[in-house]
Amino acid sequence: MTASATIEEARRQLLGAWELVAFEDRPTETDPWTQTYGPGPSGLIVYESSGTVATIVPAAGSVDELVAYYGTFRVTQSAPEGPALRGVVEHHMEIASPAWLLEEEPPRPFELNGDRLCSATS
Repeated sequence: MTASATIEEARRQLLGAWELVAFEDRPTETDPWTQTYGPGPSGLIVYESSGTVATIVPAAGSVDELVAYYGTFRVTQSAPEGPALRGVVEHHMEIASPAWLLEEEPPRPFELNGDRLCSATS
């Protein structure tokens, strides 16, 4: 499979709505992981065939505070690894809350394995 075919396959597999089941974060690689949105977060990320991405995550399960954005996405790297497909996706945000999200667009490494998507910021 060529690199461009693998990227297209990853893009195709990303399409759809993905429910957030866990969110862990840490400021640096040496810091401990924390559950940023609590132990049972809710949220959704949607990748559409048009190239649109939208996400919404209530802060600690509250709809009074939201992290949300809308924009476009592009898969820039992808390679099979066993039964999984690993790659990198870029989100180019057009609208975001909080607004500081517009200031950074880190590449997001991901792994697709069946009906599970694991994503991170680098």
